[in-house]
Amino acid sequence: MIQMKSQTLVKTLSVVPVLVSAIVAAAPIEVKTELEYFYGSETRKEYERSFYVKDGKEVLHGIETFWFFDGAVEGKVSYKDGKLDGKSVWYYQNGDMRWECVHRSDRLISGKYYHHNSRLSCEIIDGNGQWKEYDEATGSKIVYIANYLSGVKNGEEVNYSDNGEVYSFRVWEHGVMKSEERP
Repeated sequence: MIQMKSQTLVKTLSVVPVLVSAIVAAAPIEVKTELEYFYGSETRKEYERSFYVKDGKEVLHGIETFWFFDGAVEGKVSYKDGKLDGKSVWYYQNGDMRWECVHRSDRLISGKYYHHNSRLSCEIIDGNGQWKEYDEATGSKIVYIANYLSGVKNGEEVNYSDNGEVYSFRVWEHGVMKSEERP
């Protein structure tokens, strides 16, 4: 999960059409590279994604790659026909693994989240379990919790702000969001 609290300005750097064999009924796959600037800071993120256009909309297909401002890979997320599908990985700035997941058609099959010290902190097995993420600064404060059942969110999902207060609260039932609060 990517948590962004500030507004962003996205600038498209390039769009390159690439012909791909009959993956999506011979639709051309395009690769778009964009820079994302965060207001109020000098932080910038760059990402590249592959997609095809269907009914006038971009449909993610392939690997979406994110980089830290220093050029190190931050993460790679795999899509097939607009759905999470395949292995996805995310790293800390120092290069250590942050999390890795396997999705099939938008369902979380397995996932592991690691603390800064590479210690495993939570694991989703066969699509079931509780996902917890911790703050990047100290690794001691929980910033996100979500429960999964059969590969989809089920139950409470909570995002916490930097000071530990609830930032958003959602209730899910078998992958369908039933309610959302932003205190």
